[in-house]
Amino acid sequence: MDKIFIIIVFAAHVAIASEIEEALLGSCQVTGHALYSHCVVVLPVTPEQVTYCTTLFTEYTACSVSLNQPEPMLLSKDQDPYVLSPYDPCRYEVQHYILGDICPSSPVDY
Repeated sequence: MDKIFIIIVFAAHVAIASEIEEALLGSCQVTGHALYSHCVVVLPVTPEQVTYCTTLFTEYTACSVSLNQPEPMLLSKDQDPYVLSPYDPCRYEVQHYILGDICPSSPVDY
């Protein structure tokens, strides 16, 4: 009986963790797309725009770190067309997963 209870509790924990991760991924994607469209495609020129982009970049990076836990943030080895932008949305490996439609990626070699 105890084994069944443990299995049920474990399965519920995995389902809840998966839902939380999906919600976090969605949040990271929304923030990353806003960063891309407002700060990379259209460069900020006014102080207000720079502040907005800096805030978005900080939020996107924090979201990426949260999604990547407990793994460390690794710089991307893939080609990054936005490397010259201070608001590069593809700087880290996990960000290629978050913004797969924007960040080019190559297959991972294990």
